[in-house]
Amino acid sequence: MAYTKFIPELWAEKIQRENEKMLVLAKLCNRQWEGELKKKGDTVHILGIGAPTLGDYDGTAIEAPETLADTSIPLVIDKAKYFNVLVDDVDRRQAAGDIMEYILQEASEALAVQEDSDIATCISAGVKSENKIAAASVTATGDTSARRYLQKAKTMLYKNGVKKNSEIVAVVSPDFLERVEIEVENLETDNTKTATNGFVGKTSGISLYLSNNIHTESTKEHIYVMTRRAVAHASQINEVKAYSPEDLFADAVKGLNTYGTKVVRPGELVVLEVTAYA
Repeated sequence: MAYTKFIPELWAEKIQRENEKMLVLAKLCNRQWEGELKKKGDTVHILGIGAPTLGDYDGTAIEAPETLADTSIPLVIDKAKYFNVLVDDVDRRQAAGDIMEYILQEASEALAVQEDSDIATCISAGVKSENKIAAASVTATGDTSARRYLQKAKTMLYKNGVKKNSEIVAVVSPDFLERVEIEVENLETDNTKTATNGFVGKTSGISLYLSNNIHTESTKEHIYVMTRRAVAHASQINEVKAYSPEDLFADAVKGLNTYGTKVVRPGELVVLEVTAYA
């Protein structure tokens, strides 16, 4: 008989909740379409409308109404990651506490790391080439300092049309953060964000988030500077199930996490390509 304390809906909710606590990049994405996507292959079409043409009014008749161009960007649930863990009856009796709790906590962490890593890969693939800034050697001070590169990225976003009052966030690696903190000893903090996943402080009007799941491409580490509208993401713990494998004196638990990511506002995303730190 499978684990008697197991209630699938409650455990799925628990894993989703624990997963959310550990995610960094996912928290910085637009997730408003999450409830519409449930399983791998599901797609939602994100609609956009072009800007209208403005005319000069001279008091006479105006021109006929124009038809605005519309766009449709598909957000597809294309990732499905599962875990399937065996729990020997002897191990369960010898463990202090509820071993299933420990297993599902570890599963939540593993799923979160994988999900954030896949988001990073998608962001790196979706950035426009003209929105990449080469950073051959990032230092702590001077014109090649980490903070200076953040400022360059912010300036590029403003030139791309990002509004001055838009929140700009940066996902940084431990090495990049170290250089920032050498130059800026005390990062600005916001008490409303201190409990937010990965938030470490603010500098030059940019909120910094620390992650170990930064994408690396051809030895270049990617640092993301963007708005919260730049990337769309949706995820769902589809199923968590306890069962008893045949011919074994043991229980097992398995779960499935499905998700998808899409860069939907490429003008609001800049990637710093860091080759080395000095």
